[in-house]
Amino acid sequence: MAVISKGLFSDAVVADRLDAEFFDPLDLILVKKMSEAGAKTLGDICHVFNGKTPTEYVDGGEIRIVRSGDLVSPLIYPGCADNFLTAQKSSKIVPLIAGDVLISSIGMGSIGKISLVMDASNFATVSEVTILRSKGYPPEVLFAYLTTDQGQRQINRQITGATGQQHLLKSKVQTILVPAAPKSAISEKIKESCARAWELEVAARAQHGKSHAIFAEAVGL
Repeated sequence: MAVISKGLFSDAVVADRLDAEFFDPLDLILVKKMSEAGAKTLGDICHVFNGKTPTEYVDGGEIRIVRSGDLVSPLIYPGCADNFLTAQKSSKIVPLIAGDVLISSIGMGSIGKISLVMDASNFATVSEVTILRSKGYPPEVLFAYLTTDQGQRQINRQITGATGQQHLLKSKVQTILVPAAPKSAISEKIKESCARAWELEVAARAQHGKSHAIFAEAVGL
């Protein structure tokens, strides 16, 4: 049975969209419920901006560059990956700070992926990554929400372009709805959960490195 998507003409004009994906009935129900519950837009609770791609990458540069494809790692910190490209320090790059939430804004397979910056030591990002810098909303809560099914549905709804040339524009990201922040006790539990996940991931990577060393010694490498 065909699914009929219906929406208001005024909404189509404001969004500059006239496609079935944007007016998916399930998404419209979600947006309506969130609006009625007092949800805010990302533009209201965050500074929303893009990084800037370095003019060149260099081996052994001082700054690690987080690219769109690097957001396969949910938590960003020194040691979370070994394949960061690097660049020299420059006033033209966009440095990250702890608590930044990153959204991949281009690329098949990576667009819409979310990462939380846990430790921003010498990190910057490129123009294909959108940065959400909280104005007071707990960043761990924002990260947790945007990785839920509801958060991902809203992100996917804002993706434009044809297959292979998809984009998630900053202007569209700003319109994504976010629930009111939970009570401080709940927010604190979410923050502690993210910190614990980071701690366990660092420990797991250390153990994995040890296994490599043991194997290399065993086979005489």
